[in-house]
Amino acid sequence: MGRLHRLVIRSLGRIEDLSLVLAGAMQGLGDPSTAGRRQQRLFTCYRYLNAVHYLTYYGVDLRMGGTPVVVLGDLVRAGLVTGREADALLMTPNKMRQVILSWISCMWNEMLKEGAVRDSWTAPFITKLTSLRGDSVLHIEQAPNLIKVMLKLVVSLLVLFVTVAYPWKIRLAEPERCFQPFGLLSTFLLSFCYVGLLAMMGTLEKSPFIASGDCINIDYILCEVELMTFRTIRASFSRTHAASMAALLNPKREEELMQDIPYESVEDTLNGQPTTPAARTVPSFSSSGLEKI
Repeated sequence: MGRLHRLVIRSLGRIEDLSLVLAGAMQGLGDPSTAGRRQQRLFTCYRYLNAVHYLTYYGVDLRMGGTPVVVLGDLVRAGLVTGREADALLMTPNKMRQVILSWISCMWNEMLKEGAVRDSWTAPFITKLTSLRGDSVLHIEQAPNLIKVMLKLVVSLLVLFVTVAYPWKIRLAEPERCFQPFGLLSTFLLSFCYVGLLAMMGTLEKSPFIASGDCINIDYILCEVELMTFRTIRASFSRTHAASMAALLNPKREEELMQDIPYESVEDTLNGQPTTPAARTVPSFSSSGLEKI
């Protein structure tokens, strides 16, 4: 339980730290000639950070999906990764989180060359980025399924034999009595000990992330961190107080404005051709990605 709570607290803390660093390090957002490109960079970092946060619980919480195809499909539908990026991540299904972190690192180097961020921010940023990689890893020891099945089978057979044979043993000790409460009680208590151990074993191996014992609300944590990263990264945008209040009172208008912000993928960064959501082709993950599995 302690390690799972540390995973939650440390991972969300590192992601929020990176958001704060990006918000403070980015320059040129007030210049019309560079504001669009810088906003593209920040939006891509926003997508990648939230994708990493989602993948942190992959393999820990069963609700995050059981296979890489399911997880990447959720990320594509949520808009956190593009179809091409999902195809690239599908090539390394066990290291998807590390690959996205490497994309963020490469993007930082590109922003450093463009003069979008100061060199003095590089050391804090890389430190937080590498810390996020370490804090988003959790190893859960699990016994082989065959051992658990054999253990439950053997104990269940033992309980069955005790239930069938033990009352007759007590009856032979007191043959003159028809109803033998001592035999029933002793059989029940003996069976209860074995069944209780099986139930305790099943309870102790459960994770606090499961729906039946939702000690940690992953949905709330994902939404809270997403909202925090969104507001933090946009904190340095040139926006008046009146405009901020208008967006707060009219959230639908805010969503329409966000649809017009262009974004880029790794291929766009390498090719120098950022696109907008309307101009981008249909993601190839829905077809080619599934065919590769």
